[in-house]
Order: sequence, then structure tokens, then C-alpha cells
Amino acid sequence: PHTRWHRDVTFGGAMIVAASQWLEAQTAGKLPAVASAPSPAGQPTAGAGPVFLEAFSSHNAVAPGSSFHVALRISVEKPWHIYAHDQKPGVTVIPTAIRAFGDGIRSLAEGPFRIGAVKYPPGVSFTDPVLKQPISTYQGQLTLLVPVSVAQDAAPGDATLSLELSFQACDDKSCLVPEKLRLDVKVSIRPGAP
Repeated sequence: PHTRWHRDVTFGGAMIVAASQWLEAQTAGKLPAVASAPSPAGQPTAGAGPVFLEAFSSHNAVAPGSSFHVALRISVEKPWHIYAHDQKPGVTVIPTAIRAFGDGIRSLAEGPFRIGAVKYPPGVSFTDPVLKQPISTYQGQLTLLVPVSVAQDAAPGDATLSLELSFQACDDKSCLVPEKLRLDVKVSIRPGAP
């Protein structure tokens, strides 16, 4: 059975820099859209197969009015794929998408964080044998980059940015029920933080 988990995540900036550089190279066509690399040992994840999610924050502490990035690394087991974020008009699939929440609040607008436009890598074109049409998919491992700004009037203290990945995993014969994976990124808001 496929279950959902929810884990606390806090990381330094080294991984975010590497993820950002990798995403830029991938988007520029310098790397294939599908990449495979092992996850670092002990890295917290969400998922129970065939899709796993990891989060890496560029900063553990941020100042009010500043910004930072969160990289979300998605791993899709073979032979599965998930549908890319951008699909051609008329394609009826459930695209991969990110939603954000703040400090357990239903609306991000009520919390200290605002997210910008998520950078999604390009998908891999694939002719779906069930739908009998070309679609854009993600396979293997990919990284999404989420720009986050901190409200100027954010109160000092620990805060949580909850990120939720929605997707549908399919293979060449069937699709699983659409799922949502959620990870909490813990960030300390401190005046004067770098």
C-alpha cells in the first residue's frame, strides 16, 4: 500500500547551491532531463514508493525581509513516471505541482513566508500507450527550485514552511491514485541573520 509521511527537514546551503546549478544546467539543455544519483545517506524523505521527496533549504536562519531557496529533489522509481508540470493543451493528466503552507496555517498568506514562481525542469516527451498521445513526464531523479521570501514584519522565532507535492505516478500499463507528499522545512527567523 502507498502511504503518506510527513517529516521535519532542516539543511544547510551546500546542497541548495548544487541543486540550483544542476537545475540551471538541466533547464539549459546541458544535462538530460532524467538524471540518476544516489541520495545522501540519512537524508529525510517523504514517500513510500514509487515516488520519494527530499527538501534542502539554502539557509537555516533568515532575517525579516530576506529571501532564500528550497530545493525539492524528487526520485521516481523505474518503471514509473510522473507527469511534468507543463502539459500541452488538451492533455488530460494530473501534472506535478507544489503548494506551500506556513506554520500549520491553512493559508500561506497568513504566515511569514511567500513563495515565488517554482522552477520546474523540462519534462521528457513520451507517447503514453494508454492515452495514445505524446505527454511530458518526469522519470528518475529531478529537482524543483522554490524561491521563498520572508515578510518584512515576520516575528522572530522558529517558523515552518510546509511544502506539498501533488502528482500521479503511472507506468506503461496503469496509474496509481493521485498522491500528495508533504515536507516541513524549519527555518529560524532572526533579525540580522545572513
